[in-house]
Amino acid sequence: MLKFKNFLLTFLFALQFIYAANTFAETDKETVLSDTTTAVSTNLPEISSATAKSIVSSDTVKIEPKISSHSATVTVSSQTHVKNVSSDTLKNTVSISSDTAVVSSSVTVSQNIAVSSVTTSSQTAVFSIENVTVTPQPDYSKQERWALLPEKQNAKVDVFYVYPTIFMGNGPEYMDVTNAELKERAKNQASFDTGIFKDQANIYAPLYRQASIALLQSSKDATITSFEDVKRAFDYYMKNYNKGKPFFLAGFSQGSMAILDLLKSKFHDKDLRDKLIAAYIIGYSVTDEDLAKYPYLKMAQSADDTGVIISYNTQIPNNGYSSVLKKNSKAINPVSWKTNNKPSKEKQYRGAVIFDLRSNKIISLSKPLKTACLEKDTNALVVEVDTAKYNASQIIFPAGVLHMYDYMFFYNNLQENVSERINSYFKKHK
Repeated sequence: MLKFKNFLLTFLFALQFIYAANTFAETDKETVLSDTTTAVSTNLPEISSATAKSIVSSDTVKIEPKISSHSATVTVSSQTHVKNVSSDTLKNTVSISSDTAVVSSSVTVSQNIAVSSVTTSSQTAVFSIENVTVTPQPDYSKQERWALLPEKQNAKVDVFYVYPTIFMGNGPEYMDVTNAELKERAKNQASFDTGIFKDQANIYAPLYRQASIALLQSSKDATITSFEDVKRAFDYYMKNYNKGKPFFLAGFSQGSMAILDLLKSKFHDKDLRDKLIAAYIIGYSVTDEDLAKYPYLKMAQSADDTGVIISYNTQIPNNGYSSVLKKNSKAINPVSWKTNNKPSKEKQYRGAVIFDLRSNKIISLSKPLKTACLEKDTNALVVEVDTAKYNASQIIFPAGVLHMYDYMFFYNNLQENVSERINSYFKKHK
């Protein structure tokens, strides 16, 4: 049971990122930098508005809290709910067993909190799913099944990127990749994160059927469909788009989990490893156990080694482990590009780019920290920042876990590193 609970926590971290992104504009006190925003935005791919519309009903599984200013009771009843997913899918029937699904306990919530973010004080409702009908597999031969595709393949290298959880869901279900709102959200997130590759790589980011939070809670196999989509998208990319070019892999948060799964399942192939410039698995952990089981995975040791994994998780000092920071994890400091416990130098830090997903705007260019180092006991990437201003702990994480800033704080250092690794790769492969 403890192992299962730990698994649930691993997937719940995605809630925090979405919530924090939606509230950041209210908590950040910096003025929007109109002139510099325009300049930095040139580093980001253009985001076109989606035109397709898809209707998803909101009554998949009703969880109706009785909300007061102090507490609420969340009760999941034993019923079968039928919902219309979209015009091109069948009815999705979700059955909930009363033996495992019913949880009634007190929770503290504000009166205006979203129902989807309510969690119990002592436990989380676990759904027993008898049947969940998924939407059809994305057809990656269609451009609309990609969050990002390059208009022209001008760069000599590619990046295959997987975005983090942007889908809350209304119950146990998978993301409908035809939904216009979700597609736009995925494009926005992908465009910001892959801005570190702008003008240096052709960017490919597939849409995939993410599991909703309730579905993630229901089974350890909840991500099989999601990860299989990512692997099929990668296969299509290699066969139809890659054309022999070296490439990066990149992800964030749950997207990094999918990239790690991709590396484990496919990169025993030496030809793939030879084409890999580097894999940015940011906001998730690669452990000693992973490396022992998959010896063809290699962690970065410097700023310019290739065929390696770059990984780290940001938080304040002495904060312990979290659902994304695992014991025995490996990491590299993205400022000094060292794996030791020495702090980086202030002059090495290139600064942050703070992005608001809700408005799809860069709202701050700053240097929120002076130095960063890998903590001796946990191997967390620790920084000292104003946690009242940069607070990423909103729902899931304890105070001091700075997960949502893993890209933002080190954005310019990452962009510089992409260039350095590209140059290093071609020097080694003349």
